[in-house]
Amino acid sequence: MASSLPFKQEKYRQYRNTFLQDVVVGFSFAPSLVAKEELNARFGDYTQRFFGVPNNGDITSSVCNVSRKDLSLSFEFTNHSSVIHLSGQKYECFSDTAIPQVFKIRDFFNKVVEVKSIEQSMIRKVNVFNLKANEQTPIDASVVRQSLFSSELIDALSVEGLDEQERDIPNFMKCEFKDGDVTITIRTALLPPAATQDKFHHLVLDTMAVCRPSEGIKVEELSDKLMDFNSVMYDCYHWCVSDQVKKVMLNNQEK
Repeated sequence: MASSLPFKQEKYRQYRNTFLQDVVVGFSFAPSLVAKEELNARFGDYTQRFFGVPNNGDITSSVCNVSRKDLSLSFEFTNHSSVIHLSGQKYECFSDTAIPQVFKIRDFFNKVVEVKSIEQSMIRKVNVFNLKANEQTPIDASVVRQSLFSSELIDALSVEGLDEQERDIPNFMKCEFKDGDVTITIRTALLPPAATQDKFHHLVLDTMAVCRPSEGIKVEELSDKLMDFNSVMYDCYHWCVSDQVKKVMLNNQEK
C-alpha cells in the first residue's frame, strides 16, 4: 500500500556535517507482571552486566537512569517504558549508533520485564541551526524559515491547536501527518540567545515519529522495524530543509 506521507524517498547519505543535536528512541509496553522485588533484583543484575554499575532503584515507582559520564549516551527505565538518549555529536548513523543500544534494551525486555511485544515505539531527532545575533538587525523568524526550511514545510506549519505550553515557546509552529499506525509530528521554534554570553539564536527543527500498531511490535522484530521507521525519519528531514541546508551538509563531504 502506498504511503500517504508527503516525503519522497531519498537516496541514503551519511554526512559529516549535520545540525543534529539529540536522538531519542523510546518504547512503551504493558506494565510488567514480574513481582516488584524480583523485578528490581533483575534490573540491578541487568545494569551491572551491560553498564558495569548496578542500579538499585525501584523501576515500579520511578524512572531509573543510567548514563555515560560525558552524557553522550543515557537510558531511562521503568516497568512500562524505556528510552535511549543519544548525543548528536557522537551520532554516526542509526544502524551503527542506535541499533547496538536497542540490542541492550531488547535484553531488558526479554530478561527483566518479560514482555514479548511493544505497544509503541518512537524516534525523535532534534536539529538546531545556530544563527549569529545582531543587535542592529533583529532576526526575523519568517525570513529565517524561508532560508532554511523547504516551501513544503513552511506551507504545512501552523500555530493552530497549540496547547498552553507550546504557545509560551517563541515562534513555535508545528504540523502533523498520519499514515496508518504512524504519526509524524514536526515542531519548530526560533529561540533567543539562552544567556548573555550566548551570541546565537537557535532555530530548532524537532521531528518525531510514533508507531502504535494495534497488534504491537514483537521484540524479536524490533531492530528491523526501527530501521524501516528511521528511513521515514530520514526522508522527513530532507523534506523539511531547504536546498541551501543540503548544500551545507554536502560541502564537508560524505563519509
